[in-house]
Amino acid sequence: MEQQPTATQSSPEQSTKLSTPPPFVRKRKPPRNRRATGKVARLPTQARIKLAEALTTGATYQAALDEAGITNLDPRAVASWWRSPEAKRLEQAVQGIKPDTQELQALQTDLRAAVEAARAIVQACIQEPKPANALALQAATSVLREQAKYEEQTAAASLLIQKEAAARASQEI
Repeated sequence: MEQQPTATQSSPEQSTKLSTPPPFVRKRKPPRNRRATGKVARLPTQARIKLAEALTTGATYQAALDEAGITNLDPRAVASWWRSPEAKRLEQAVQGIKPDTQELQALQTDLRAAVEAARAIVQACIQEPKPANALALQAATSVLREQAKYEEQTAAASLLIQKEAAARASQEI
């Protein structure tokens, strides 16, 4: 008599019959490389940036349209556009441009206090030179150098902002 295959012992024929087919794997579609063609996407870039700035601050769709000076669009079109990849990129760009003003003011206050302390240390070291003050003098001069760099960067940034504002103004005319 032939032995029947058991659960632990299976014949090669049965193992091929009982095997499950490979799972269905859905192929991912390649990303679309076409330009958005919606009503908001056809607006000028500056108008879309103004919309993104308004929406990032928490304005309603209608308020964002009013703030950007756009009168011929429905807020539903803005809502649809706001979910698009282009709007997400603009949102990230707008958020990257606007620093947190409270944090910036706190940092500026801390910098001013550090500069005042550094100046006081330098004055004390000039009045009473001691070898023990050398480390404090080095730290103070380092703070003053950083403050000078900060002032240069701030001046360059404000000049760049003024140039960009002038360029935007000339484009709008």
